[in-house]
Parts: sequence; C-alpha cells; structure tokens
Amino acid sequence: MFLLDTHNDSILEGMKYAKKNDYERAVRYYNKALEFEPKNHEAIIGKGVVFSNQKNYDIAIKEFETALEIQPSDANAIKFLDSCKKKVSVKFNFIKI
Repeated sequence: MFLLDTHNDSILEGMKYAKKNDYERAVRYYNKALEFEPKNHEAIIGKGVVFSNQKNYDIAIKEFETALEIQPSDANAIKFLDSCKKKVSVKFNFIKI
C-alpha cells in the first residue's frame, strides 16, 4: 500500500487525503511519515489538523503541543493550538451555562 520513499512523500499524501476529507487515510500517511522520522513536526501538525476537523479537539491539542515541543516557534502549530483551545473553551462554557 505504501510505495513512498520519504517522509515528505507521506506528508504530501496525507495532505492530499485530508483535503478530500478522507481522514482515516490521511492519518495513516502522517503516521507513515513518522515511521521515517518520528519527530517530524509537520506530520504531527497534519494529524492535529485532521483531529481538529473531526472535532476531536482534545486529541488535536495534544498533537499540536507535541509539535511545539519539537519546533517551539512553528506558527501553524501555535495558530491551530490556539484555535482548538478556544473551541474547547466555547464548548465547555456552552455546556456549563
């Protein structure tokens, strides 16, 4: 199934499937990229975006935090983490009221 040579190929495939809303396949390709390079923050961010799109904000937050441990200044990870935290906060406040 995976005929790709590098983590970059796998990330590009993950992005392609994420854009098609084929999240299961996207995560498989991001995971494949992480097999090549376990600390690839781009693959981790990709997984976070997928989980965020599925409204699995807690899992997405963990992915973005992991990416930021590896690459603390990554603007996308910071942006997506902030967005997920706001969505969780709004969801919590809505349930609380």
